[in-house]
Amino acid sequence: MRLPKVKLCATPSWRLNLKRLSLHLIAAQELFGQLQEEMESCATQIGRKTEQLRILEEDILSLEKKVREIEIEIEKLYEKHNVSKEKSDFINECDAIVGLLNQFIVRMRKSNFQF
Repeated sequence: MRLPKVKLCATPSWRLNLKRLSLHLIAAQELFGQLQEEMESCATQIGRKTEQLRILEEDILSLEKKVREIEIEIEKLYEKHNVSKEKSDFINECDAIVGLLNQFIVRMRKSNFQF
């Protein structure tokens, strides 16, 4: 917003010049008031946005914490799965050995071998 230029006449009528000057001063005061209102409005908006940003940062921290907890749970499940897989493999090997021993016993019985 620009203030209009004050034109001072070179007439002896100083009252006219004073009146023009006072009108421009009033216009400047009104513009200054508008600028102050806009600054207050901007300050209020900055305050609101700052609060929204703080809330979002808290939400982000909370979500990061949940992600870490989920990652820990996944790691535990993975370790448990590996242990279970190792146990399963061992049990399958034992079953295979038991099967071979049973076949051996059956063959020994067929050949009339006494224990």
